[in-house]
Amino acid sequence: MKTLVWSWRRWLNWPPLRPLPARHRQIHERRQAPRFPCQLDVEYRAVTAPFVAAGKCELRDVSASGAAMLSPAPHDCGTMLEIKLSNPRRQFSCKRLWLIAHSRPAASRQWIVGGPFYTELSVDELEALCGSPSS
Repeated sequence: MKTLVWSWRRWLNWPPLRPLPARHRQIHERRQAPRFPCQLDVEYRAVTAPFVAAGKCELRDVSASGAAMLSPAPHDCGTMLEIKLSNPRRQFSCKRLWLIAHSRPAASRQWIVGGPFYTELSVDELEALCGSPSS
């Protein structure tokens, strides 16, 4: 296929493909909301296939629109989980549907699993979970 494309470009007398200049290769942030670090225990259960056993993991960071967690096992992208976010020090908890968008290995046999919430967290919920997000 690459040969066909190259021959086609040569036949039209187009210049060869070149990498983008460094100023265009910068990785752009795709997140819509700032993330706040926190270390809270999270309970989860799958609500769509592939069904995974209910379990617990550690919340790594959270934003109004999504979260990332440290999990002892990988999860398939596209799985919808119901997660219970809780901060016992502030006597607060809430549940959200969470879509797994990525799962990648981390240190010490754990996985970083992240994705967006089905419904966003409010500012009050963010503050109750991880402190004051506005400061």
